[in-house]
Amino acid sequence: MGNSVLDLEVDVNGEEIFAVNKKLICSYSGRISKLFGRSKDAKCRSKVIFNDFPGGSECFEEILRFCYNNGKVYMNPSNVSSLFCAAHFMEMKENVLGSENLYEKTERFLDEIHDWSWPEVVAALKQCQHFIAMAFSTGIINMFFDSIVSRVMLPDETSPCSSFSSSSSSGFRLSCDTLSTERSKNTSLRATWWFDDLAVLETDLIRILVKMMISRSMNHRILGRFLFYHQKSRAFYTTREERIKTLEMVVEMLDWLDIRTLSYKSLFRILTDASNLGISQIYRTKLEQVIVSELDRATLDSLLVPSPPSSSYSYDIDLVLRLLQSFLSGEACNANRLKKVANLIDMYLMEVAPDPCLGPSLFADLIRAIPNSARVSLDRIYASVNLYLEVHSGLSNEQMMNICSGMHYQKLSGKALSSIAQETLPTCFRQIGDPGSKRIELYMKKHDYHNESKRMRAELERMESRAVQLEKICNELKVQMHRMNINSLE
Repeated sequence: MGNSVLDLEVDVNGEEIFAVNKKLICSYSGRISKLFGRSKDAKCRSKVIFNDFPGGSECFEEILRFCYNNGKVYMNPSNVSSLFCAAHFMEMKENVLGSENLYEKTERFLDEIHDWSWPEVVAALKQCQHFIAMAFSTGIINMFFDSIVSRVMLPDETSPCSSFSSSSSSGFRLSCDTLSTERSKNTSLRATWWFDDLAVLETDLIRILVKMMISRSMNHRILGRFLFYHQKSRAFYTTREERIKTLEMVVEMLDWLDIRTLSYKSLFRILTDASNLGISQIYRTKLEQVIVSELDRATLDSLLVPSPPSSSYSYDIDLVLRLLQSFLSGEACNANRLKKVANLIDMYLMEVAPDPCLGPSLFADLIRAIPNSARVSLDRIYASVNLYLEVHSGLSNEQMMNICSGMHYQKLSGKALSSIAQETLPTCFRQIGDPGSKRIELYMKKHDYHNESKRMRAELERMESRAVQLEKICNELKVQMHRMNINSLE
């Protein structure tokens, strides 16, 4: 890099130490010039240490090329972010020997961002992740955000093709012609073509990017899908601390979105992830509140959240009970929504009843969590209770009565009542009182199949013995009748 005296050492972020000519560097860099003042012509050897140089040693080497090549440097979208921030850091705003200074060069290059391709803009933005603070302070990152959001929000027919996606992306590798065909077939692809390229950004950048998109009235459903996609994709290659940070950011951003547009299944998925990762209770509570506000939109699959490792039963019953209590005490609960939730819980009871590890008290709490007034029929309750009692054969009468109390006669179908009357199940309901009674009690006696089998065997033996006796009597009667016939002929 020339034959100048190398009287200055520059330690760049502890990565590499560069030996340079102090006078030359001071002529281009206002920062270094201020550090040495008039001593820049002295013959003493000096050293400068930079701990937060944007772009690291690789970028500093580009700076040196600019200085030693009379203000000439090769610039492209992949290095302009670091060069711009480095020029700002080094205060390279003075022209030297008639050549344009580096700050102005990079600024002029950035002014042409509207002519860049999609992958070029994304590459420039990704580079900023290595020096986020400087990128924000200079305003360059907002320039990239503005360009990206504008392109994402373009009408379908003018949106960048997914073939423009950066080479590091893993999905949507389609040509323009292919995408044109896919657009007519798949609306989802048209709306999410940019997910792969941007989902790999740091969580802090995603937060700012999504807020900018919201400020420009972008579709909340698409933004919700993008946040869930970002959270899910980072789970595969980041540390536990980073996954927690990402998940908490997603929960925080839910306040900015219309909850009704979000995937309810995805909300429960991140709730499961939240339980596994152990996120802050503040964020977990906030997420549960969001779920509760739309609980009538839940499906059975959504509620089947695996229980935490500390629990023995299969599904997280405590979570469902907590959600129900919040829903019933909240403003979102009305008659129509309550009926939907009641129907959902009845189906949930049928799913959890066969769990051999589910305790009777918790099962009873789940039944009573929904008032019977919200249920049109109790047939599913009847079926789930019978199923539970079949599996849990060792319960005491008191435990069984606790589970089965509160059944209303008038809310059972004829088929259920017929089953009760016939007592066809191992544990069955028996109607007590007149048909107008509003309640039924459970007949808690379980069939003892072993004793009953012995009784039936004894009865069969008695009947067989009786049949032999009857046959013997019948034969004797036949003999007597034969004799009587002979006597009458004589």
